Amino acid sequence: MILAVWGGSLRALPTFNITTQCAGSQSSFALSNTNGIDSAYWDFDNGNTSPMMYNAPFTTINLYSNSGSYTVSISYYINGVPNLKDTTIIILGTPTPSLYDFNQCYEPITYNATSLNATYLWSTGATTSTINISTSGTYWVKVTNQCGTGTDTGVVAFIYPPSQTMPIQIDLCGDTSVALIAGPLTDNYLWQDGSTNNYYIVSEPIQLSVYVNNQCGSAYEYTTVNYYAYPYLNLGPDTILCNQSSYELKAPFKPATTVWYDGSTDTVKLITQPGIYYVKVSNFCKTLYDTVTIDFQNTPHIDLGNDTTICGGQSVTWYVYNYGANYNWSNGSTVDWAGTYLPGNYWVTVENACGTVSDTVRVKMRFIYLHVPTSDTNVCVNDYLPVNVAVDSTTSYLWSDGNTNSYRDLTKPGHYVVTVSNECGTLTDSIRISMYDCNYCAKFPSGFTPNNDGKNDLFHVLTDCDIRDFNLNIYNRLGGLIFSTNDKDIGWDGTYHGAAQPIGVYVYQVTYKFWDGDSLVESYGHGQVTLIR
Repeated sequence: MILAVWGGSLRALPTFNITTQCAGSQSSFALSNTNGIDSAYWDFDNGNTSPMMYNAPFTTINLYSNSGSYTVSISYYINGVPNLKDTTIIILGTPTPSLYDFNQCYEPITYNATSLNATYLWSTGATTSTINISTSGTYWVKVTNQCGTGTDTGVVAFIYPPSQTMPIQIDLCGDTSVALIAGPLTDNYLWQDGSTNNYYIVSEPIQLSVYVNNQCGSAYEYTTVNYYAYPYLNLGPDTILCNQSSYELKAPFKPATTVWYDGSTDTVKLITQPGIYYVKVSNFCKTLYDTVTIDFQNTPHIDLGNDTTICGGQSVTWYVYNYGANYNWSNGSTVDWAGTYLPGNYWVTVENACGTVSDTVRVKMRFIYLHVPTSDTNVCVNDYLPVNVAVDSTTSYLWSDGNTNSYRDLTKPGHYVVTVSNECGTLTDSIRISMYDCNYCAKFPSGFTPNNDGKNDLFHVLTDCDIRDFNLNIYNRLGGLIFSTNDKDIGWDGTYHGAAQPIGVYVYQVTYKFWDGDSLVESYGHGQVTLIR
């Protein structure tokens, strides 16, 4: 607290109670510590004063029309003695930033929008009171305080001394025509041919030079214009090559960068294998790609071999693979192989892009088998058992008794072993023959007369024996079976399927078993009977 002495006593100095408002609004003024003050008046530093006031706290108002700094003073009297006290106040108004336009040779500038108790927002995003400008453009600022927001805009146009704006080398394609611009229209130009435009039209290879100047400086520019042809690329159509081992793919365009499927960069590629091949050719003007399928094929070759013979149960297989071929077999197969276990004529046609060939082979079949027509058996004394083990004319036969025939009549008892051999193998079988006197057990008439006279109308067995497993077969002269029975009580009536058979001699065969007192004996017999009408 500040004290002063008046009339021999200490007194506190008065203090200001001031509330300022924005320009255009009334601010209020008053004093504190007014003890002993009997009158006072205010001077507001804007040409306005208050009347003499006699009542504390000597409150008054004043309107400041303009923002600024003001020295406010109050003259007050204590016991008639005048005193003076002053203070400085700030009256704020709506900010009024001022951004000047610049059109000058390049030199960085600073925009300043400083205002008391304000915040800032620039077009660049900055929030400081100042910004540095180094590029041409339009700039604005918003300045805000408690009294409002003020804005302003400034345009900066820097003039730069001429510099190299064209590249040292310009590459163009084909018959392109372009205008090369050396700088802005505001500069002055002098080309090598005397033209003064800020651009130069080129349509062919050329060396260009231009002198450029403005109020800020000058420069020379040089450039070389090159022209390049558009590349071409054609590997040709997909190709099948017949009876060749190699092929050249060509990508001859130059100057260009050539890259094949395997990374090689030659303009010629030697191909030795079938496949899909691609290449990329590129230069400044264009990049081209091409792909081609190359196939190597040979004229088909097949050989089914010589005619062959197979044994029953065996098979033969042929393989006729040819690269890229189609197949057509006589059995309808369409793959590269076929086989058979049957005799016959077989052919195949093989076709690819290089030709068509065919081949035929004949397959013959041989068999080896052995079947003695009956098992061990009994034959009547003075009778015989015919046995036929024939396979074909080239098969050999060997019996245990030295006989080499395929057919023979066995007339003696014994154990007979036969071996059959040909290129398909060797087989062995045997039969054991026993002889019995069969005359008293089963007899047959030498003829019969089927004329329905009730006498000798049937041909049948005559026996008093205990015959078992009886079987009688009768054959005509052609060997055809015309009658068969397993019942010893049924005879043949001379018909076949209801038709009367002709007069003549017929052959019969009979097998049966009879009881000889100790065991069943198997018997076999045959003979002839004459049909008489």
